[in-house]
Amino acid sequence: ASSSGFPACTVCLGRSKHDVRACQSPRLWDNSRESYSCRLPGRNLVRRSDSAPLCFDWQRNENCRSRTHDASHVCSGCGSSKHGARSCPHAQ
Repeated sequence: ASSSGFPACTVCLGRSKHDVRACQSPRLWDNSRESYSCRLPGRNLVRRSDSAPLCFDWQRNENCRSRTHDASHVCSGCGSSKHGARSCPHAQ
């Protein structure tokens, strides 16, 4: 992970300055693989394959306490349930 000062984008996992709230990149920042997630209109974060919702709090700090919402607690970059986007090993 880089020390650029920017958190990893939840879609492309890049830390370069860009509008992360509107990122629609189909691939990760280094073009190594297809991004696991995408944003729907209204900025909802979803799994690219089936539009299932992903928990945004999980991407930021991995401690979402909610067990009642339908959003998945998986990394929006790679799909792992062990971490969120900010600590993904594939992040820039």
